[in-house]
Formats: sequence, structure tokens, C-alpha cells
Amino acid sequence: MGKDQIEKLIMPIKLCEKQKHMGEGKSTLIKYGVASISGSTIEYYDFILAGLAAALIWPTIYYPEVSSALGLLYSILTFALGIAVRPLGAYIFGFVGDRMGRKTSTVWSLIMMGLGSLAVSLTPGYTTLGIIGGLLLFIWRIAQGIAIGGTWGGFAVWVIEHAKDSKWRAFWTNFTSLGVGVGLLSSAGGFLLAITLLSHSALLSWGWRLLFGIGALVALVGIVVRLRLAESPVFNELVAKKEIIKQPTITVLKEQWPRILKLAALFNYQISLFYIAAAFNLGYMIGIGISPYLAFLSTSIAAVMIIIFQTIGSILGDKIGRRRVILIGAILSAAFAFPYYILINTRMAGDVILGQSVFLAVVMFGFGVIGALMPENFPSKYRNSGASLSYQLAAPMSAVASVVPPYFLTVFGGQAWIYIATLMIGICVASLIALAFTAETIRVEVG
Repeated sequence: MGKDQIEKLIMPIKLCEKQKHMGEGKSTLIKYGVASISGSTIEYYDFILAGLAAALIWPTIYYPEVSSALGLLYSILTFALGIAVRPLGAYIFGFVGDRMGRKTSTVWSLIMMGLGSLAVSLTPGYTTLGIIGGLLLFIWRIAQGIAIGGTWGGFAVWVIEHAKDSKWRAFWTNFTSLGVGVGLLSSAGGFLLAITLLSHSALLSWGWRLLFGIGALVALVGIVVRLRLAESPVFNELVAKKEIIKQPTITVLKEQWPRILKLAALFNYQISLFYIAAAFNLGYMIGIGISPYLAFLSTSIAAVMIIIFQTIGSILGDKIGRRRVILIGAILSAAFAFPYYILINTRMAGDVILGQSVFLAVVMFGFGVIGALMPENFPSKYRNSGASLSYQLAAPMSAVASVVPPYFLTVFGGQAWIYIATLMIGICVASLIALAFTAETIRVEVG
């Protein structure tokens, strides 16, 4: 099979739709912005849902033959592997986006993600398949992690290249990132409904599977919507001028690796603190006597606050610059680390809701400009690869946030929150250092 035949097989989406003009009207940008939400929605829906399932469901379903501690360890490792392989997904789908089109990359990543979610929801447990069930879950999580690694970067680049002539690029690309709040609201809200309406046995039997099945449905909707929309005009121009490079991912790593690492480190405080507050602290709250209902309710309310504050951050990012918004977000996140835990530790409903809502809102405030900042740092020839790698390399950096807090809880018990809050401040400081060496991009031309 020749090279041309292979490319035809893996690129069924037409790359070069004719466009009447290079700019995009507001109504068109709204369509692309709304269409991009499903990508990050399923990313963070899966992120939180899998974390909750790994802690509460999978040990019982897939690893009942081992001790509870070992079953939990196997489940957490399965969850963590889906995060660890994301840079590989960024590499693969970044290559596809720069060689075959942003639209092609996003559609195939969503197809893979949806199939992975469906497979997880249908995989029988230990009582039916024995150890094979756990091994299959392991495989599906790898597939999901690779797919997720390609979603955000492709969406962000696709949207910003349609909005290249707009003065509100951060605002439009923020639609790509709004899935954080939507995904958190859907997963936390879904679990809240499940534990409220279902018996424990029903939740273990089919309730959690239904939640993953919904994720597959979201992916399907996203695929259908994307197939109806046009390819990036910037990519079409690259094709017309025959400026597509053969190895975009390798090239960007050779030429821009310091920039990629800086951007990943800059973004790290957002993804790390988000994980601690939205995933780890759900278990922490339940562990100190807060009801599961209040834990999930406070996080669901926080998801709404994320959507609001992230949007405000994106609007400010188009006014005062991307760097200033991230600076404000990182400083506020560090300043609120100790008050956050003080509020939660009161175990009073109002304090818990206030702490969870305000902290997650300020942490994700700066995320409103990330969708513009990362693509703006790379030329169009390898923009998809550069943005995807910058975003997803923060995932292994955030491993500290997934491993250290549980360790602190084991070693320091009731005083662990002091060390966790200190860790969060340290992560913010590291991101601020990276920000100091990152240039402003609000005036950069995207073309």
C-alpha cells in the first residue's frame, strides 16, 4: 500500500473546503466556539469521573480478590496511567493536526475517546472475566489517555485560527476550555445524583457504567458537530502554499523545547491545584466527616463558579494581556491555599461551599487565557504539535499533586492539610517563575 493510499485511509475528512473570505463573522465564531466545548468537557468529565471510580468503584468491581489497600492501588495506577500517556497522545494527534488538518485531528481524537468511554462502561468485572476485566480496563484507560492527549490542543488551534482576525481571541478560545467547568459539573453532579437516587448495589452494578456511557454520547455529539464545520483557514493556506512540513512534532521539539517546557510549567499550577481541590479533596472532605452529598454539592457549585471566573479571565486577557491574568490567578491561588483548608476543616456547609467555590474559581481564572496563549506561541507549521505538547506535558508535572497529598495524609494525619497547602503555594511559585520568562502574546499575529 502506497503512501497516498495510507493517507486516504486515515484522512476521510476533507481538508480544503473553499471559503469566501479569510476572516470569520461573530455568528460563525460562536458556532466554532460552542462546538469546541465538547472536547474539554469529555476530557475533564472523564478525568474526575475516572478518579472517583478508581477510588470508590473499581477496587470492588475489578480487584476483589486482593486486599482493599492493594485493590485501591491497582485502581489508582489504572487511573494514573491514563494521565501519564497524554503526552504521547499530544505527539500523535499534534502530528495529525499539523500534517492532515486540525479538524481531522479533533474528530479522530473524539472517536477514540468515545470508543474508550464506551468500552469502560461495558467491561465486565472480576466475577465474570476474572483478572481479564482489570486488564481490559487498563487497556481502555491507555486508549482514553492517548485520545485525551490530542483533544484540547487541536480544538484550541482550530478555534484560534478561525478567530485569527478577532481582537477577542482569548474569549473565543476560552470556549475550548469551558469544558473544565462543564465536565466537573457533569461528573460531580452525576455522582451526586447517583448516590442520592440509587442504592449502593445499583451504583456498583450499573450506575457508574451509565455515567461513562454518557461520556461516550457526548463524544458522539462532538463528532457529528465537527463533521459539519470547516477546516481551519490557516491550515488550508498552508496546504495551498505547499508549506506542510513532514515531521512537525519532531521539528517543534528540536526548535522550541525550552518554550514548550516553560508553557507546561506555567500551566502546571492550574492543573495540579485543580486535581487537588476537585478530586483528592473530595475524599479528604469525606474522610474528615463531611457528608458525600455536601462534598459533591460544593464541587458542583464550584464548577459553575469556574465557568464564570474563567470567562471573566478570558475577557480580561484580551484587554490587559495573557500574562497579567495568569499572574493574578497564580497569586490569588497561593494566597487562598491556607484559608481554603481552614474553611473546609470547619465542616460547616456554608464554609465548605464557600471554600471549594472560591478556591477553584481563582485557580481556573487564569485558564481562560491558556487557549490563546499556547497556540499564539507557535507558528502555524507546527502550532498544533506545540500547543498540544505544552498543554499535556503539564500532566506528568502534576503527578506531584496526585501522589504527594495522599502521602502527607498517611504520614501527618490531621495536620496533613498544612503540608498540602504549603505544597500548593510552592507549585504556584514555580509557575510564577516560568511566567516571568514567558513573553506576552496578545499582539502576536496568528496566520
